Amino acid sequence: MYFSVKIIFVSHYAKFYGANRALLQMIQGLKESGVTPLVIIPAEGPVVEKLRESGIPFRIVPFRLTMCKHPRLIDSVKRHLQNRRLARRLANELAGEKADVIHSNSIATNFGHLLA
Repeated sequence: MYFSVKIIFVSHYAKFYGANRALLQMIQGLKESGVTPLVIIPAEGPVVEKLRESGIPFRIVPFRLTMCKHPRLIDSVKRHLQNRRLARRLANELAGEKADVIHSNSIATNFGHLLA
C-alpha cells in the first residue's frame, strides 16, 4: 500500500552512530512506502554524507541542545530563545511544503516541538 506523507525528521547530532543509523534505516524503509522525508540536523558531519548517498533531503539548521548535564538558567534561556527563532524562521520557509508529521529522533532538544 502506498501513501503520500511528508515527514520532517529532527536529529540532535550529525555523527553517524546508533540513533542516526536507526533513523537512516527507518527513512529508507518509509521512502519505499511513499513517504517524502526531510531531515533537519544541527551541523555538518558524517551523517550528511550518508544522507547524500541515500538521496535523502536534509537541511542544516544550527539549533542547540536543550538538555545539558549542569545547565545554568541563563544558558538554558538563551538556548531556548535561539531555538525558537530558528524554528520560527524554518517553519516560515517550509510552510508551503505542508509537512504531515514532525518526528524528533531525540529528547535532547525541543527543536522539533518548537518547529511544530
